[in-house]
Amino acid sequence: MKKAISTIVMLKLVLLAADVWAYSVVTIQKWEINQNDVIKQYLSKANYKQYALNQITGYNNKLLNYILAIDTDYKNKITIFRTGKGITRDFMFIGTKLYVVTDYMQLSNAESSSEVISALGKIYGTPQKQTEANTTTYTYTKDQTKIIAILEAKGQKYSMTIYYYYKNLFKSLLQ
Repeated sequence: MKKAISTIVMLKLVLLAADVWAYSVVTIQKWEINQNDVIKQYLSKANYKQYALNQITGYNNKLLNYILAIDTDYKNKITIFRTGKGITRDFMFIGTKLYVVTDYMQLSNAESSSEVISALGKIYGTPQKQTEANTTTYTYTKDQTKIIAILEAKGQKYSMTIYYYYKNLFKSLLQ
């Protein structure tokens, strides 16, 4: 009896660990969709919070920096819908249209980052890879989506940020 219980407990721990490190790749079929459609398609089963950009102090997003360089008035038009369970995922809207999805995660080892890159590759193909010091950048393009995955080694752990964005983001903002 004790052996059966310890086996069940061990199995639950293994499944829990697999769930924590499982990465769910975003597949955006159409960009520039409105907030209600994003909620229906991507957030209906997730707990999420909605923020105006000024409500998230110290918000760091490389694509946001480029967007604000085009026009600082976008700062007042940006809304973030955030989910988080192991991985923080932000859906960024300008006005009411979706343009960027960003995933932030902390990984315990190189194998976890390889699993994420492999999962992205299964859907988005072989990436272009660039390594400089402790940072490796993977770039993917498929249909209307561009992806930049940035992996940074921080001692024995890794930080990964994945930007999914509309391929014509900057063209669209300049019109």
